[in-house]
Amino acid sequence: MTDTLFTAMLIGMGLAAGLALLLRRRDQPKLGAALTALAAFELLLALLLLPDTIGTALRLGGAEVLALPFLPGLLRRYIDGLTGGRANPRDWLWTALAGALLLPFLSLPVHARDALFAGRDPGLAGETLLFALASVVAFWLATLAITLVSAVQILARLRRHRARLAAVYSTRGRGSLRGFTVMAALVGAVFLGQLANMIAAGFGHDLLSGWSETLFLLLAILGFAWHGLVVEPPFPDWAEEALAPAGPATPEASRPAYARSGLTDGDLDRILERLDRVMDERRLWSDSMLTLKELADAASVRPGYLSQALNQRRRVSFFDYVNGWRIDAAAHLLADTDRTVLAIAQDTGFNAKSTFNAAFRKAKGSSPSSWRLQKNGASPTGLGSA
Repeated sequence: MTDTLFTAMLIGMGLAAGLALLLRRRDQPKLGAALTALAAFELLLALLLLPDTIGTALRLGGAEVLALPFLPGLLRRYIDGLTGGRANPRDWLWTALAGALLLPFLSLPVHARDALFAGRDPGLAGETLLFALASVVAFWLATLAITLVSAVQILARLRRHRARLAAVYSTRGRGSLRGFTVMAALVGAVFLGQLANMIAAGFGHDLLSGWSETLFLLLAILGFAWHGLVVEPPFPDWAEEALAPAGPATPEASRPAYARSGLTDGDLDRILERLDRVMDERRLWSDSMLTLKELADAASVRPGYLSQALNQRRRVSFFDYVNGWRIDAAAHLLADTDRTVLAIAQDTGFNAKSTFNAAFRKAKGSSPSSWRLQKNGASPTGLGSA
């Protein structure tokens, strides 16, 4: 397969992925902004590849790289859309400024730009050539800075997203966007490899022999498209009243809806009494898939009121509240029975032994097996290990 044919296939994949993502907005209107951003990401990747497949007379002479600074911003906007963040139009100003840095280079004749890409003498005056090359260096440095800042912002957004998930889910992993994190890490690693190869090429060395670009494009086009086509809204419709907005807002609007409920401390304490009674009598904590809505329904209160009571009176999230019950129940079973750690973890609502071990260690300061030994003084026969 020739390089041109393979590149054409990648372009087709990018165009098809972008179209599929745009069409999916009809089925997932809540993800409309996120899917639009990801579709634009896929289409810009196809644009970057276009000059490799068209005739010399139609070459863009490097102008296609103006799309590069937009790519990390579009991924950030994708995450904002998934996690409930709000777009800030001013963020795109920095992207436009990065593109402006390349204007001295783009002002050169197309044949001169093509000559520079091919490593030939473009036949330009020394000052003009130096100015053009300086603009290219400035553009790449600005693009790298935008990429790094976007990566930091994405990580910060994902951390805040995990905190918001703890307000509505009692199990780690639900709505966590872990697939995006893995995919972004892989693409980021390949990007850093390409950057190192570019630096080495300036000193006459080829570290990666060209395979990194193919791997980068395959991962970026297919990986992110797959994520966008299978991702579901992380939060159910009922969660809105229990969550604060994820993006910048006014001080009043940035508070959760329950902060304006008008409930008194006495009202909240009565909700907690009812909540504790339901948890104790019905052992709801043993359900590993328990949600804020299900617990609120069992206690006959609104999800927002339940979240308000936990946050304002107990200073805990829904996740921490439920796991507190689970850890207490597990501690009793560890001390009073000879059941295995795995069996106890499953019966107390943990969906994995590793998750149970981590939660128990955080709450009690030691692993389940170590805690059991400390309580019993010896290891009963038949016990599981942590």
